Amino acid sequence: MNRRVVVTGLGVVSPHGSDPATMFARLMSGESVVREVRFESPEPYTNVAAVVEDFDPSAHLGAQLRSENIDRVTQLSLAAAAAAMTDADVEVGDDLRHRTGVSFGTGMGSSAAIEETHVQALTRDPTRVRPLTVLKVMNNASAGHIAARFGLGGPDLTYSCACSSSAVAIGEAYRQIRHGYADVMIAGGAEAPSMGDPPQFTLDRSRSREQTAVEFIEAVAGRKEHESAGYAHGNADRAAIELD
Repeated sequence: MNRRVVVTGLGVVSPHGSDPATMFARLMSGESVVREVRFESPEPYTNVAAVVEDFDPSAHLGAQLRSENIDRVTQLSLAAAAAAMTDADVEVGDDLRHRTGVSFGTGMGSSAAIEETHVQALTRDPTRVRPLTVLKVMNNASAGHIAARFGLGGPDLTYSCACSSSAVAIGEAYRQIRHGYADVMIAGGAEAPSMGDPPQFTLDRSRSREQTAVEFIEAVAGRKEHESAGYAHGNADRAAIELD
């Protein structure tokens, strides 16, 4: 089976904006959103980051979820996925629920929660680590929460391939639809390394403050903190943007 696959909705939460048109325009203009920030960790490795401003997780988690039990990368993922679903103007009914899935990509996953738990274990009673820590830090937490939020019963996949993670996730979602394993997929990825990168990722921080976005990317190749999430909603029978 080789079916045509189309993109029917887009959603994004990023330092450059929380709608695709604004984000793309600011990127193409070379606007940098990297700035000096103050991290909660006492001795962060870097004070330079690109942060999503004015993000309220409670608006995206639903009544049964508490933000302290979900890492920021999952919070951003839920918001971006919901935006993609809204943009696609689709309702997942019972007839489509088990043919709709998620394909999620992340390089570092819930790194902030991992660091928080590590610090807690070292500085406090290690027997008092939060009981939901494993569910919070696992790389497939975002995909699981998206599937649960929208009641999806199709393929629920997570890919971690460094900086290509989201691209791989989108490509694999395309294959799921094209070859008949699913009719609809929510595909994309997210990163939120908000506790500070390790030292090898911050070697060029002294140069970044005065560079444009293009110069910044060329000079440091993604070594600064940057959080964002983006998803595309695709299916096999609605025409929007043809992928093949």
